[in-house]
Amino acid sequence: MRIHAVFAIYCVAAMPASATTWYVAGTGSDSNAGTSVKAPFATLQHAANLTSPGDTVMVLDGTYAVPCTACDVLDIGISGTAAAPITYQAYPGQKPVIDFTNGWTGINIEANYIVVSGFNVGGGRTKIGLPYAKKNASNLSNYLTSANGIVVGCGGGATPTTYSHVVIKNNAVHDAPGAGIATCYADYITIRHNTTYLNAYWSPYANSGISIWEMRDTDHVTGYKNFVLDNVSYGNREYIPFYAVGSITDGNGIIVDDNKNTQSNKVPYGGRTLVANNISYMNGGSGIHTYASAHVDIVFNTTYENNQTPSLNEGQIFANTGTDVNILNNILSAAPNRTYYSNYNNASNVVYDYNLLYSTTPKQGEKGLAPGPDDILANPLFTSPENSVFTLQSGSAAIGSGSSTDAPATDFAGHPRPTPGGGYDRGALQYVP
Repeated sequence: MRIHAVFAIYCVAAMPASATTWYVAGTGSDSNAGTSVKAPFATLQHAANLTSPGDTVMVLDGTYAVPCTACDVLDIGISGTAAAPITYQAYPGQKPVIDFTNGWTGINIEANYIVVSGFNVGGGRTKIGLPYAKKNASNLSNYLTSANGIVVGCGGGATPTTYSHVVIKNNAVHDAPGAGIATCYADYITIRHNTTYLNAYWSPYANSGISIWEMRDTDHVTGYKNFVLDNVSYGNREYIPFYAVGSITDGNGIIVDDNKNTQSNKVPYGGRTLVANNISYMNGGSGIHTYASAHVDIVFNTTYENNQTPSLNEGQIFANTGTDVNILNNILSAAPNRTYYSNYNNASNVVYDYNLLYSTTPKQGEKGLAPGPDDILANPLFTSPENSVFTLQSGSAAIGSGSSTDAPATDFAGHPRPTPGGGYDRGALQYVP
């Protein structure tokens, strides 16, 4: 039985009386007390090293760069608790910048019960170009080609640690030569209201805009434990072949990657993952992709003209070697001569239905997989897709034609789903007159 209490994880218990709020500002000093806006620290790491469960690190405007070449801007290694998570967030009204141009990672999380919110995390994609990246295609230790934006537990090693209960929300992550937002061997992950763009270009590691890779169970819960909700992911693309296979494979907007753990301990992940209300467009790979994964619901998303990489035509939403994957109530608008979705090595219980499919070359669109019984082939009538505006116009076949299966209570913009007095609209955005 599925657990549908999707939003319960956002309730936060009362903080302990001893919790401290630390302040960091671009004009601060690490010799300050750090406990007030008037006396902030200068570096995020200095504040992070002082945190205890329940603390908040409040970050004011400034550009926070790596302290040394090939370092991380912020390493989070102190855990919170279920009752007292540790929160790193932008001060209200402020837009702090994490600049990892000369480093390996913008924000590296190796801890439990952590919240990261409100940062502009930018990397050095434009510092190098394709000729340099090609020359370094076999160099797996080059931060210039493989640096990542926000990562959880991706340090690896022979016995990787599983970190859990991490929330990454309200961030912009862009221009990472490697991954935008990525988790490895983790559990209970929420990635919500982020914008990831122009990532993954130069890395030989086959990265994407948002990636959840090889999840590990910390308990025996089989309901929803991971949430990828309300994100925008665009322009992520891979230009360097994945070193393990010698070809370009990824550059997806969003990917749930190998939660069957076929590449490591062979122990399948038992929890469920919800991918909902996302807008994913103009990526090199698929808009939303699952690889060797099970127990995934991909519902009420909008995907538009993905598969920009010439060698990739796997579909706007693609389940590869999947088991118990439901792809429902989405809009899949394919570029000319590109497929809607594909069915590659999937088990019998991968379901495609109640999706709206569109292409100016519909016969090519259907080549990957025939439409489901309740799919609709029609123009979604987006307001202005060329300007990245994917709201629905009156008369769209997506309006009121969806089902209620696994429907979030609100849409991408926070409007109620279903519309009061109306129905469930396919895609990430309910129609609002």
